[in-house]
Amino acid sequence: MVVYRAAELALINSVMRRSGGFDSSKRAGIRCPRVSIGIVYSAKEECDVAGDALKVEDATWDAEVMKASELVMVDFWAVWCGPCQMVAPIIEELGKEYAGKVKVRKLNTDENPEVAGRYQVMSIPTILFFKNGQVVEKLVGARPKRQFKEMIDSLLAQPAGSA
Repeated sequence: MVVYRAAELALINSVMRRSGGFDSSKRAGIRCPRVSIGIVYSAKEECDVAGDALKVEDATWDAEVMKASELVMVDFWAVWCGPCQMVAPIIEELGKEYAGKVKVRKLNTDENPEVAGRYQVMSIPTILFFKNGQVVEKLVGARPKRQFKEMIDSLLAQPAGSA
């Protein structure tokens, strides 16, 4: 088994794409013959994936998401989820880029099963967009930053009362 730190996954992802290691016609999405990959997380890496500024929990859900006046983007993730680790830096960047326009939050599904269950999150990463306490869009799976930006821009362009 080959073991990588979470931070190395983005580099591996980039190299695999450039070398043709990804085959979009395959259901699994990755061609990597006879290589088993494990991921090792240090305590610091685990904290970095959901920085305290972005973190939302079952206990803070209503105040942070349901009662928010602005568009809210919530990333449902878990420490052990490889695609979640690849999306994490994108989510953090979006939080900075859309500061003041979109509230970006991350919810660890292992630590907060109540909210994940309420929204029937069966696969991660799942990104839900909320307006006025209602889910208005849902994205499942790792996506390029461009797709997140297109979704956010589209939702921001909608009139305030449309949810």
